[in-house]
Parts: sequence; C-alpha cells; structure tokens
Amino acid sequence: MDLDTKTQIDHLQQLEQNLKSTVEAQKALQNNIPHYLKNNLRCLEENFPNLYSKFKDYRLKENFRLTCGQNGEPNIIYPDGHSLYSQSSFTDCKSQVGEFINKFYNYTVISNLAEEKNSFNQLHFHYKNHLYSKVSNLENNLKKQGVYKKNFNTKNPDSVPLMCMFGLGLGFQLGYLYERFTPINMYIIEPNSDFFYLSLCTFDYTPLIEYIKSRQLGLKFFIDDDVQHFFDDFNFYNIKYETNLSAISFFYHYESESTTNLWSKLERDISSIHPKRGFFDDILTGMCQSRRNIINNEHFLTKNKELPQEITSIPVFVVGNGPSLDQELELIKNNNDKIFIIACGTALSALANYGITADVYVAVERTQDVYNSLLSIKDASVFENTLCIAPDTVYPKTISLFRHRVLGFKTSEAMFYSLAINKKLSKLIQYATLTMINPLVSNMGLSTAILLNFKEIYLVGVDCGTAYNETHSKYSLYYEHFKEKPECEANPLNFNNLIYPGNFEKTVKTNFLFKCSINMMEHVISTLSTEIKVYNASNGARIERTIPKHLSEINFDSLKKVDHSFLCNFIENEMSKPIDYISNQDLLDVLKIKRSMEVIDTLIEDLKNLPTTRAEIVLRLESHLDFINDWPKEGLAFCQCAIIGSISHLYIGYVSALYLQAEEKKAIKDTEFLIPIIIDFLQKAKEYLPLTYEYSYEFVRNNIKPPL
Repeated sequence: MDLDTKTQIDHLQQLEQNLKSTVEAQKALQNNIPHYLKNNLRCLEENFPNLYSKFKDYRLKENFRLTCGQNGEPNIIYPDGHSLYSQSSFTDCKSQVGEFINKFYNYTVISNLAEEKNSFNQLHFHYKNHLYSKVSNLENNLKKQGVYKKNFNTKNPDSVPLMCMFGLGLGFQLGYLYERFTPINMYIIEPNSDFFYLSLCTFDYTPLIEYIKSRQLGLKFFIDDDVQHFFDDFNFYNIKYETNLSAISFFYHYESESTTNLWSKLERDISSIHPKRGFFDDILTGMCQSRRNIINNEHFLTKNKELPQEITSIPVFVVGNGPSLDQELELIKNNNDKIFIIACGTALSALANYGITADVYVAVERTQDVYNSLLSIKDASVFENTLCIAPDTVYPKTISLFRHRVLGFKTSEAMFYSLAINKKLSKLIQYATLTMINPLVSNMGLSTAILLNFKEIYLVGVDCGTAYNETHSKYSLYYEHFKEKPECEANPLNFNNLIYPGNFEKTVKTNFLFKCSINMMEHVISTLSTEIKVYNASNGARIERTIPKHLSEINFDSLKKVDHSFLCNFIENEMSKPIDYISNQDLLDVLKIKRSMEVIDTLIEDLKNLPTTRAEIVLRLESHLDFINDWPKEGLAFCQCAIIGSISHLYIGYVSALYLQAEEKKAIKDTEFLIPIIIDFLQKAKEYLPLTYEYSYEFVRNNIKPPL
C-alpha cells in the first residue's frame, strides 16, 4: 500500500469516526431536549408565568433546525442552510462576552445631567442642579487625572445598572456573562420567538434565574418583533426603577433585520426616556390648585352623558402652534363653519389673531405663565365663546378668564390618586378622567378629542418639531409683526437638535420633549378602535398610526354647517357638574402629614448607611423606590407622588457619578459627598409638606429659600 492510498484511507476512517461522533452527539442532543424543555418550562411557570403560557405548547413558526457537530455544542440552522454560530457556539459566545467587557465603556450610555433653568425658585431644581453640577465637576476632575473612561478600557468593570441584550439566540452567552460581570438589571430582547423556544431546548435557565433571584437582580424578557410594543414595554419597565437610566450597556448578540429595527428604535428614542413622575414643587402646587378649584365649585366632566352622534361625526381639528399651521389658516377660516376646533395652548392666540374662533381651548400646564400668555389675546369674544377644558391642577386664574369652562381629574396626579385610595372612588367613578395628556398640550388636545368621542380627528400644526426656520406659528403670541419677540428666543422648544422622519417632508428637526410627545400620541392612537380615524395634516414629524393627509384633500363642500354653541353648551351643562360632596376636611385628611414625616425619616436613615459595593448600592436605591411606591398601600399617595420624581432625578445623578470610573472603591469614595445633598432635600421636603395647600406660585416666590 503506497503512502497516498494509506493517507486516503486514514482520511476516510477519520471522516467515518467524525460522522459517528456527530451522529452520537445529535442523538445526545435530541435526548437532552425533553429534559431541558421540561425543566425550563417549570422554571418559567414559577418565575415568568406569561412566558410559560406562551411557550408551553409552542410550535415553531419557521423551518429552523437544531443541530450540533461532533463537539455536541448546539447550533441553529436557518431555512436557507446557514447557521447562527460557527463550529463552536460556546467559543463564539465566550469570545463575544470577552470582547464586550474589554470594550465595555464604548457600549455604555450615561444619563444627560444637564442643569435646568429654575424659573419659579423651586426646591426640586435647586437640589437637582446643585447635585448635577457636582457630578459634572467630578467628571471634569477625573478627565484631568486621566481616569475618566480610560480605566474602563484597561480594567474590567464590575456591574452596570441596566443591560439591554439585543438577540438571545440559544442563550449560552448569558452563562459566560454572569460569571464575569453583574448586570444589575437585564433586559433581554429576542424578536424571534422560535429562537427563544429553541433556547429552552438547549440552555438550562434554572441555575441562572436562581442566581439572579438570590442576588435580587432584575431580569426581563421581551419576546416580540413589534417595534412599538418593544418601546412601550421598555419604557414601562424603566418607570419603576428610573435609576436604571443612569448607565445602560447594550449587548448586541446577533444581527438580523428585526434586531436592527429594535436597536434603531431605541437608539433614536432613548433621549425621550426620562423620569415620568412629577417633581416635588410641581406636585405640591398641583394639589394646592386642585383643592382651590374643587372648593370653588368648578364644573368637572362626568360620564353621565355623551355628545350626540351627529356632533361626533363632524371633523374636529386639533390645532397646535407649530409653524406649518400658518399655511392652513386661510383654509381653516374659510371652512370654520363646517368643523370643530380644539385649540392647544398658544395656538389659541394664532387662531384669534387670524380671526378664527376655536370651539374648545385646552390647557395642560399648571403654571401662571399660561394665564399671562392668554392676556396677550385682546379679542374679548374669544373668552366669551370658547370653552376651556383643563385638568384639575390648572392655575385658577387661567380658567377664570373663560366664561365657559370645565375641568377633568388628571389620573396621574396626586389629588385624584389620593382621593381614590381614601375611599372616595365610589363617588369619583361618575366623573370622567383625563389620561395621556402630557408632556405637551397637543397631547391634551388629542386626548380631549378622543374623550369627547369624535370619530374623525385631524392634527393641524401639531408639528412636534419643525421643517421651517420658525418653531411656532408667526401669528401666535411669540411673534410681533411676524418677528420673534426677543424674550421668546429662550423657549426650550426652540432648540431642535435632533433629526426625525417627517410627515410630508423626508426629515424634520425636533428635540427630546417633542419625541416624548410623539411617543405618547403613538401609544394613545394604538389603543383606539378602527372607527376612529386620526389624520396628520401637519407638515412636521411623522406620527405612527396616523394617516398623512393635507387639509386641501378634504371635500369641505360635502360638509354641513355646524352649531358651534351647541358643543360648548352641551359639554358645560349636560356633561359636567361641581364636586359638592368632598369637604375641606376630606382634602386635609389625604395629606397624612404625620405618617409622611415618619416614612421620610426612614429613608433618610437608610441613606446614611448605604452598602459598600456599587451593585449593592444600586439595589439599595431600587429598594428605596420600592419602599416609596408602597406608601399608597397605607394611604400615603400624596407623599409618594411628591417624593418619587425628585428622588429619582437625584438618584440618577448619584448613580451616574458611581459609574464615571472603573475602580469601585474609589468611585464610591469620590461620590460620598453627594448623599448629604439628597438628605438635605428630604429634610426640606419635610418642612414644606405641611404647607401643601398654601403652595401657590406666589407663596413659592415669596417664601421658598433653599440653603444652597
């Protein structure tokens, strides 16, 4: 036998042996699948019941196959024949984790700690700005020392408050990751439900989940490929523990169209995810003004009657003060007698200056600035004929300008929440509520149109950004002789530093607040029945689930003239009434001041005794948020609302500072001085909570003197 023949025989024998090994490995894999699946489903049933319900009887949607080589390591074969991993899925996952940790800081987003203007001398902004400025100084000092960021590339970090993993695959990377690193909260996004099911057949989740539970870490699965569902879910998940937003790392496991779409959505809108709660002074002022409006016997919307169908079938224009409104004003004026108009905030001034009377004016802000802006409207008939609809927290002087006015309870506000949990809900149930009305007044306009049951809604001048040089209608109070007033140049909505898909244009300029507004409108519209049509006639940002349509495409000739006075009178006289059963003592009782002082003291004492590792500190702060969110269970809804938003902002600043450098002990030592700032805020909160019903803007301006 010559050498070549022997080599060929040896090669064939090796191939035969490899084939036998592969066949044996395949048999072992098939034999192990029922074991893994059974144990993992049991684990899901105990810890993630919704996932268990979805996958207990799951069948693959596509022709994916589980396979393995002679090494026995599972792999996924796509219908077209290519595989998810290379020859060794374990090696791929281990290497990916190593690369991620070595380049960790390049994948991390630290929260924007910008200071904000404190126009009303409010405690929240005093303390937030003070703490954030200290964090910025620390960051600058670390940069000068060459410590900031640099050490993250040379020394492995220990943890991160939140990790988002795009793509789960078969999940083997999770084991390698948790061996070397602590994601304090893990958000796993797998758009392919087949992949998640296959991971249940090959990866043992039980020890991982038990480990996560033993350390009280967070774990959340999102198994869906709907981009909007993902963002809504992600947003909701982070409302509870807003400190997660202080430092986020992104782990991209595999690339596909779905994971790319989900990642793009988060990357595009991450700036619009901010703490969603109100802040201390805002809550107290809202409570103060809500009480005044209740005891002044203002009318509140009820559920007793609805607008007649012949009214709700008429087109309603929700008019914002965006610059694209100007090109529609003449058409609106010529057809004002065939439509209803809901004017959002300062859009009322643009309409009035063009000679157009709105049917409804909606306000959402509680500040006295709204009142001052309305004084710029010189046409008295506007206040005589337009119905004002506003939340219960509105500045009383604002609504006093209007002859016709009704209020609605804002469900996310402290007053409604406090009354509801204090046994007042049995009667409050007869009153309608305002929901999804923030962050901007256009949100209030859309929600009001939906609340009134209109079926054909047009968004006009709801630009949520700008496709022009201007940021508002040139007919509005921000302009004089079509030139922007100098005092209006600092309006935060003027700063549009982000690019966003346009409704009619390819792109428009926008900012994070407008993006928050867009996200909220998209969520609201996603919940509507198919009989309600929402058209976007604004030359501004695209709003998903609206129908782009120019007003010029409406056949106004087919519309009949409408009775504007009927709408106003029916809402005021048939759909609203005062709240005459809540006494002043009832309103005092919901404050529960004595117990509020006790729970805040508990919080202060624990802040003085924080743990000694970063992960434990973040978990302790999250436990504080759990503690605060439990206060309503003992009737402390008002105190919870007053404290949670401001504390979240302060905790975000502190946690962000904790992750400015890799060396854990030094990071903790360098940020110790921030804790007394948080404690000082809580001490001040105790001082002013008993004065809640005096906490008007006038009182704050004359009496609040933070010791900073």
